Amino acid sequence: MTLLVQEERLERAFGVIDRAFAASTPEELDQLMKGAFAEFGARFFSVDQMRDSSGAIVGIHHFGQWPDDWGAHYIEQRHYLHDRVVRHAIACPRPRHWVDEQRAGNLSHAEKRLFGEAGEFGLRDGFVTPVHQMDGAVAAVAVTASEKMSLHAVDKAALRLLSIYYCSFGLLLKQGIDAKGRARNVLTPRQRECLQWARAGKSSWEIGEIIGIAERTVNFHIEEACRRLNVTTRQQAVIEAVIKGMISL
Repeated sequence: MTLLVQEERLERAFGVIDRAFAASTPEELDQLMKGAFAEFGARFFSVDQMRDSSGAIVGIHHFGQWPDDWGAHYIEQRHYLHDRVVRHAIACPRPRHWVDEQRAGNLSHAEKRLFGEAGEFGLRDGFVTPVHQMDGAVAAVAVTASEKMSLHAVDKAALRLLSIYYCSFGLLLKQGIDAKGRARNVLTPRQRECLQWARAGKSSWEIGEIIGIAERTVNFHIEEACRRLNVTTRQQAVIEAVIKGMISL
């Protein structure tokens, strides 16, 4: 994968996150993420709760587009008792690629059966991103494919970023919170990065050269930051972002 392709993939991921802020329904968010995950060869995706805030192990499906027949089979066979990806998600926030687990070569009989049966249901590869929440609860975002996914380091970084934001936005919508209203005072990482360089006195063209995106894309991120911070100029946006601790002095 060339450097240009890597940058384009990350840029598209940031673009999806920007649009996800404006999603008003879970269905709208799912449709947006469906297209984003499809770029990596993923057909299905799901957000599930692994542990609640009390520390109890749970198995709650929140949202996503997932094959119901596999979900029912997974629960019926109690695969969650020997799913090493689930164990990893509870213990560590680092994402896991199914193929890495299978290559480890130390799978138990039950674990091999789990991967084998998943393949029979058309789930032959997957990438799972744990989301450890502030209250101690743990959720996980799983994206799966009918064929092996060839994921480079940049792909995994983009998938992790998309998954974390998907989980956050989806939970807000599920809880009936006005995500758009709350988002007005929240900036994406790219918006904060652009404002940080603007704080250093860089023009849009200079910022684009520094972080490797087009000048018009820089202007888009800064204009969106202004909208969310309820200001009209980039200077005002910088001041507001500094006051709110979103960028450093």
